[in-house]
Amino acid sequence: MIVWIFFESGSGGDGFANLLEQSSNVVPLDGNKQWRIHRYVDSKAKFWAPNLQNNGHRTNTVEQLSKEQVDIANSDTQYLIITSHDVELKKTFQQSTISEDKHIKVLLQSKNRNKQLDNARLKNLKNLIEFDQSLNNQTLNSLPIVRSNFDLHLDAIPDNWNDIKNLIENFGLNLSEEEFSHYKQIVSGEFIYTIPGIEYYESYVDADNITKYTMIRNNRHN
Repeated sequence: MIVWIFFESGSGGDGFANLLEQSSNVVPLDGNKQWRIHRYVDSKAKFWAPNLQNNGHRTNTVEQLSKEQVDIANSDTQYLIITSHDVELKKTFQQSTISEDKHIKVLLQSKNRNKQLDNARLKNLKNLIEFDQSLNNQTLNSLPIVRSNFDLHLDAIPDNWNDIKNLIENFGLNLSEEEFSHYKQIVSGEFIYTIPGIEYYESYVDADNITKYTMIRNNRHN
């Protein structure tokens, strides 16, 4: 089975996928089951998700699956969690050899556009220190998304165990309450990882009233 998390930048898709990836019956795309945090900004965790075939453009498609991953996708007991920005579903399933009932398609789309844009800016600060909000606002609001194409539409990630439990049971995932509680600690900033590979930033407003960021710590390997 495959749970596809289709999402617009800034709506929390990477973090949600990382949470689902902690389920005992999920096989991570890269073989590594871990909490995937690549930076903190003002103590807020910014997650990442693995891509198929080391694809850096988040255009994951069925045809990129390896033979082993296709076998998992066709299984009734194991799952893959795959993220994508292909919210129009133009590329993902063009050449699918996997039965339709093996795909669970989730659309995560924030109803708070301003917060979504701010999250997108924070997430991409390394390459977008001065974020052009008007350009991103135009991009995000121009997507012709057909919600009926998806099995589930979420405008926010559930923040309590009962809602998450009901959701994952419908998917068939085996996620523990302990893993969900730890995810909540990460998202709230109550628990902050200090392991190699994570960058830490603080924001500040400059003389021109532009929000910028300064790195306060870098835990990358030398």
